[in-house]
Amino acid sequence: MMGSQQFDVTVIGAGMAGLVCAQQLQQAGY
Repeated sequence: MMGSQQFDVTVIGAGMAGLVCAQQLQQAGY
C-alpha cells in the first residue's frame, strides 16, 4: 500500500499544452 500524497496542481491532458504547462509548473516549484 502506498502512503498518502497531497497534490497542489493537477494537469489534465498530455498534449503539447499540458506538457508545457507541467514543465512550467515544475520550474516554478509546484
